[in-house]
Amino acid sequence: MHYRRLYEIKNTSENPIHEVVHGIATDVETNLSDLGIKVYDEDSVILPISYVIIDKAYQKEFTTVFNRPIEKLEKGRFYVLEYQVKEKEKYFENHFGVDCNKFVVTVDYPKGISYPVVYEIDLETEKVKKCKMQPSIVLKKKMINTAINSDRTQVRWARKDISRGQCFRFEWK
Repeated sequence: MHYRRLYEIKNTSENPIHEVVHGIATDVETNLSDLGIKVYDEDSVILPISYVIIDKAYQKEFTTVFNRPIEKLEKGRFYVLEYQVKEKEKYFENHFGVDCNKFVVTVDYPKGISYPVVYEIDLETEKVKKCKMQPSIVLKKKMINTAINSDRTQVRWARKDISRGQCFRFEWK
């Protein structure tokens, strides 16, 4: 699986943000170097990994440093995290360590694979609940404009006002 995560950031604190912490959990044993991690800013400038916090078989955590700090109330800044990993199970989860105004997931996959289903997971009780709103197919016109070939399907799912601690699972067969 190739993951491309785009994060738009607005600094709501009093202090500039100089770096950000990333976490990646996998279902297969892997080293940080095996993931082919690439992090870059809105100007396509690579953001270096400044510190590796955890590099365990199934869990990675590291920080990257912004090329210029994100100042108080500054918005319109973003960065991208890309990596790839072999997935044993047919799902991925996103756990929120901070509040999030809007979370959008676009899944591009070969036709013939089942439609992804979204669940919310209560991490304290481990209760899994199917979300009322499920992904919808991206319009064909948009697919053409993004150069998606006809042997593929693209779906989109969005959720607003996500609180720290929430977790969502995207599962397919």
